[in-house]
Amino acid sequence: MLAVLPLLAFIFRHDRDVRDERHEMISARGVLFGHVGLVCILIVLLAYLAFAPPSARAFLTHFVLANMIVLLVLASYVITLLTQLLAYARDSMNHVPNDDFL
Repeated sequence: MLAVLPLLAFIFRHDRDVRDERHEMISARGVLFGHVGLVCILIVLLAYLAFAPPSARAFLTHFVLANMIVLLVLASYVITLLTQLLAYARDSMNHVPNDDFL
């Protein structure tokens, strides 16, 4: 039952043709900020790995580094989602309702 309800909601949803013109721009800006954030964080990590003394890098095993990279990718996704959320919030605050239909 729990698996069927989301499938039915996806199949029979009515807003499939309704597109928001703001979505592409906001989504692109969010992805851009997320990717730039990921690159900046990775540059900091690589600089630390390159220039830190070996005694400071002793705790960074392959397992720890792999988990750090996964964490950084998740952090970039959070940056993407927060950027999109803030852009939608800012856009909705600046939105003037259209009273032409009255």
